[in-house]
Order: sequence, then structure tokens, then C-alpha cells
Amino acid sequence: MLVGYIRIVPGIKLRQNILPAMKFKYFFLLSLLGIFASCSNEDEVKTNDSNEIALFLSSSVATETFGLNALIGTSSDMQNDVIGGRNSVCDYTDAGEYSVSSEPDANVAYSYGYAYSVEVNCQFQIPTSLDVGFDYSGQFEGPELIWSHQGTGDFTITQNDAETIRYDGTYDRGGEFQLKNFDRDGSSEVNITLSDVVVSPVENRIVSGTGTFTITVVRTARTYSANGSITFNGDDTATLEFDGNSITFNII
Repeated sequence: MLVGYIRIVPGIKLRQNILPAMKFKYFFLLSLLGIFASCSNEDEVKTNDSNEIALFLSSSVATETFGLNALIGTSSDMQNDVIGGRNSVCDYTDAGEYSVSSEPDANVAYSYGYAYSVEVNCQFQIPTSLDVGFDYSGQFEGPELIWSHQGTGDFTITQNDAETIRYDGTYDRGGEFQLKNFDRDGSSEVNITLSDVVVSPVENRIVSGTGTFTITVVRTARTYSANGSITFNGDDTATLEFDGNSITFNII
């Protein structure tokens, strides 16, 4: 089981537990016999893949890479404008494009272009929710990880109570990557589904909520997939659960 806590800076190595002595000897003997070579393309998650999975998932969510958390913050501003704001009109729609990039001295450099659409949903001629759809392309580069990717997403945003709003929807990110320190490259795809993610627009923070994810990683000698859950803890962290592993990371 992999259990740990990380401060997400894409490319920074995640901690993992040392394999028990007997398990290490078992794997070492198998490698001497060449058994690993014959299984290198199996579509299953191995111990060393857990850190890689956590890196791709955390960088897909973190604000520092303009991931899911940054997009939630941006779209919550739209919600304030539309529901009870200046565009509080049934059947209101909007579409456009915008681009974002990191500050010149940022630890993680990113650049993205987005195309988006917005639609207000009403009940009895009263605005009740906002649908936001988008697609995008771009890349980021951190100390160890470079990831050029494109993706799509859709959020349904509703007023949860007087002080919070709720998100349901999906967020996808996939493309070519390079792990600098390991001289390893390939492609990866992450798909996240959100359920009852509660956001405080005043604090610009995710208060609670859950989601599920799938990930597929393709390298020259190996392909694997995994799925699991993500829980937002309300303190600018989230916890991944997959294949018996539990990893908490910073979403800022």
C-alpha cells in the first residue's frame, strides 16, 4: 500500500514505501530469470506505477498547472455573473475563446488556449443552473514533467445554498509527456468525473466533494490503466484512492 502526502509541483518525485524484504527478494529473483521482460506490456498497475499515476492525477487537478481547480475557480466567477448577476436571463447563452499563461518566474510554466460555451438553465422562468462546456490545448513544464495535451470538459453549476455552489461534470486531459529525470516519454490520458463538488466562491475554495478517475499510460515497452476515486478535503488538498494506495496532495 502506498500512503503519503505531497506538495504538488509536477515532476517532483512522490514518496513511496519501501517494499518488504521478502517481497523485494521475490521480485529480484523474477527479474534475474527474465520473467519481467516477458510481461512488460501487461495492462496492470505495478508498484512503481503508483507514483506516476499520482503525478499525472495531481497535475491534472492543481491550480499550479492550470488544472481542474483553476478552471473551477474561473467558472465560479461566471456563476456569480449569471445566476443573480448581470446576465440573470433565462435562455442566456455565450461562447468565446481565451488564453492563459503562467507568470514569467513561475515554478511551473504553462500556456493554454480555450474555447468555451455557456448556457443558463431555468425553472419556472427562474435561473437555476449554468452549463459550461469547453475544449482546450496547451502544455506545462515543471522541474521533472513536461506534458503537452488537449482535452474537453463540461460543468453543471447550481446554487447549493446561500454561500456555496455545486459542481457536477467531467474533465479530461491527455497527450504526450516526458519525464525528465527518467528519460522516459509516452502518452497518457486522464478522465475525471465530478460528483457534488461544493465550492465557496467567496473563498475561491473547494469545500467538499468526490469524483472518480481513469488513467491510461502508454510507453514504448509498457501500457497500463487504472481507476480510482478522488476526495476533496476542504483544506486545499485532495486524496486519491486506487489499487490499495492512498495519496493526499495539494490542489493549489
